[in-house]
Amino acid sequence: MSREVFYRWLKENPELAEAREASLGIEEKDLVDMLWKNAESGNVAAQIFLLKARHHYRDNSPVADQTAVQVNITLPGAVRLAEYKAQIATAHPELVKQIAHDEHEEQEEQADGIRVDRA
Repeated sequence: MSREVFYRWLKENPELAEAREASLGIEEKDLVDMLWKNAESGNVAAQIFLLKARHHYRDNSPVADQTAVQVNITLPGAVRLAEYKAQIATAHPELVKQIAHDEHEEQEEQADGIRVDRA
């Protein structure tokens, strides 16, 4: 019997659908019982599965009694380029001098026809 026929029969026959639901419930109970027996006998895979399914354990997650650390970083809003340059100049004047020096050297090298790649 094809899957399509089976599902059509389930839609057309409520008693068949109820019987199927009842059999799925029995199957689930039997599987859970087998899983518990395997876990109790030392089957680590069954133990892990039960922890995940019934107690919401996840791989690489912290143990329940550990405290998670939360770090919030607040970034400033967007600023205009001129304002940003002014902030950098105020906070790091040595960088401004170095950039100006590097730009001056680059202009001299270009004027002399020499190209030096800086890495």
